[in-house]
Amino acid sequence: MNNSDKFYETLKRDKKEGDAGESAFVRFLQSKGMVVKASSVHENKIDKIDYFAYYRGKTFSFDVKVKDQSHVWLEIKGNYNFPGSIYGKSTHFAIIYRNIGVIAVMETSDLREFVKKNVKKVFTDKTGLDVPYHVLYRRRGRKDITTKTSRKHLSEQIPSYREIIVV
Repeated sequence: MNNSDKFYETLKRDKKEGDAGESAFVRFLQSKGMVVKASSVHENKIDKIDYFAYYRGKTFSFDVKVKDQSHVWLEIKGNYNFPGSIYGKSTHFAIIYRNIGVIAVMETSDLREFVKKNVKKVFTDKTGLDVPYHVLYRRRGRKDITTKTSRKHLSEQIPSYREIIVV
């Protein structure tokens, strides 16, 4: 298997696992009495909303990320030349830490404030997991701009950050 084949196999696996994580998130919201609706393609790619949840007359919108580790990559600018997920229109940001059975939920506005306070406007030349926390990173051949943070940083510095154990 060459590198191109490995890359596409990894993409297929990540999509399958991401879809499974998002399905678990939807089931979790439904178990709490929320009515959940998937977003449209435009809302997903442009507005960065994966799901709408309706509860007691209120509407919440979520951008959902599925992770296997404590490192969290936040999208500052997306691949489609639109603002990244943290600058989208979702009211809430959810991270499913699949490897430990935890869902973290926070207000997107708090996440934006965290990025504003912590991320240096400097690009790194490191790659992959060697990328330091809280600097800008662009993957080779991609248009997106991301930054790496951690579950610990988020939980300690974002006022609305909450974790729910769902094992």
